[in-house]
Amino acid sequence: MSDERRSFGDLIYELRQKKGWTLREAANRSGLSFGRLGEIERGIDAHSGKSFVPSYMSVIRLARAFGVPPAELLREAGHEPGIELEPEEWDLIGIFRSLPPEKRQDLLRLALGLSSRS
Repeated sequence: MSDERRSFGDLIYELRQKKGWTLREAANRSGLSFGRLGEIERGIDAHSGKSFVPSYMSVIRLARAFGVPPAELLREAGHEPGIELEPEEWDLIGIFRSLPPEKRQDLLRLALGLSSRS
């Protein structure tokens, strides 16, 4: 990628154009809806008309679709991620955040039990 900074949406648009993908094809490859990907590229929420930042799971899905590490994608758009995470770590964060509080505690106990065995 380059040293030039641009908005996240502009970066996604440029990557999509380089791949020769239509918006619909990129949406299908990333698992995002056609409408949401369009909003990400424009940087504007269609309902409110306000600018927004895509969710971390959207960033992960787009990074996977384009074959780029999520941190690199964010860095190219001018964001400096604090910690480099592997895709599996992002998956765990997504799973954790999707759980209700009591299930989060179960997952933490399981993870702590697994880590004490290594």
